[in-house]
Amino acid sequence: MRVLFLWHMHQPSYVVYEKDGYVSYLPWVLLHALREYYEMPRILAEFDNVKATFNLVPSLIEQLELYARGEVKCIFTEMVLKPAGELTDAEKEFILYHFFNVNPKTRVKPYRRYELLYLKRGSPLKLGEKIRRFKDQEYRDIQFFYLFSSISPLLIEETSFLKELLLKERDYSEEDKKELLKWMREKIFYVIGLYRDLVKKGKIEISTSPFYHPIMPVLYNSRNVIESNPYTLLPSISFSKAKNVDTQIRDALHFMENKIECKILGIWPPEGSVSPDIIPLLKKYDIQWIATDEGILEKSLYKAGKTFKRSDIYRVYEFNGVKIFFRDRELSDRIGFIYSRWSERQAAKDFIERLRHLAREHSHGVVSIILDGENPWENYSEGGINFLRRVYEELSKSSVLNTVTFSEVVKDTAAERLSTLHPGSWIKADFSTWIGHPEKNRAWEYLIKVKDLLEEKSINNAAKRELMAAEGSDWFWWYGDDNFTLYSREFDAIFR
Repeated sequence: MRVLFLWHMHQPSYVVYEKDGYVSYLPWVLLHALREYYEMPRILAEFDNVKATFNLVPSLIEQLELYARGEVKCIFTEMVLKPAGELTDAEKEFILYHFFNVNPKTRVKPYRRYELLYLKRGSPLKLGEKIRRFKDQEYRDIQFFYLFSSISPLLIEETSFLKELLLKERDYSEEDKKELLKWMREKIFYVIGLYRDLVKKGKIEISTSPFYHPIMPVLYNSRNVIESNPYTLLPSISFSKAKNVDTQIRDALHFMENKIECKILGIWPPEGSVSPDIIPLLKKYDIQWIATDEGILEKSLYKAGKTFKRSDIYRVYEFNGVKIFFRDRELSDRIGFIYSRWSERQAAKDFIERLRHLAREHSHGVVSIILDGENPWENYSEGGINFLRRVYEELSKSSVLNTVTFSEVVKDTAAERLSTLHPGSWIKADFSTWIGHPEKNRAWEYLIKVKDLLEEKSINNAAKRELMAAEGSDWFWWYGDDNFTLYSREFDAIFR
């Protein structure tokens, strides 16, 4: 049985262009850069017989490069670099709140000094009353470990500079902070190059998504929302922005093909969101394959008068000239949400046994395992490194499980034709996560009104970029009451 991994690497654009240049208001690109974005291809490279596909979203790569070149002012790194003795009370409160807002198990506990300071802070409530408890050196150590804890243990093991810093354990200097951030920026270029090198070696395939990760079917035509779920409440204005979807696809392919130096053949539609009317746009740019969730296949077959069986997802399908793979929800979600609570050995064994069971029933089939490549691993001990190594090792030795890329399957596999394609996403097979709630609808109304207004005017490239970034899925994800984040104000401010 052929096993396909797609690791989706994405961050929305936290960068806003202001009069003095680019400013980033949230730190997640930098905090993942030398952790998951490095570890995932690095671990895969250890196993000769294992392949995978990485879906790199341009909005992520664009921000990584801005950090690497030092061309973005990040609110959080500015707070790291500010001398501890010059911090205002408000800045100290900022540090005590935000610089411990990481996963305690994987980011804090491995560093005894960081853990002790975390315990000293205690609850994130009433921080204004706690700022006097900390000395300047303690603030300096918090600043240092906020950055250092974002670096992969694999990089620390092989870098003498990092090992020397770690040996100090505490009492870091202002110069230590500066040198660490400088090293991190330089290393980000290496991470981007790692993906490019693995493509050239035939180890991985790179797919991509439209530039700023928009929900293509919704942006293309709001009627797709009702066709997907007639009970969804639409915004007060209907809209159809096919040209914007086209631009997002075109710019993404041009950008990524230049960065990775290869032809992009596949696209992961943001949030697995598909509809019949986006397929011609993908064909226009010679996209050979896309992927989405098994729920879309179930509803597509139902509309065609067929009964869905779970075994149906282990085939390749074709709709209007584009091949479609359907994600095995159970296997993908086990990695994303369940195995982090298990021991690495038990989790890897269970995963491989499930694959072997599928191989016995579908020896000539394909199984698509598709999920976030960055977010699950913070919940795993050792950041998921040992789990992935165990899984890849078993796959490399297996005679019945063969890891391949999506394009390799497309080349030599006959596809079953779909007569219809249900519009929807990987969540509930509809679009209600991004549209339908009054807050989400208001955001769409603001966006469409601004776009309609500015389409009548001549605007510069920076303004066009901001409008494209506002089309991204993440802003609409956080509006409403179905998803919670401590940074809802920041997301709202960036969107506006």
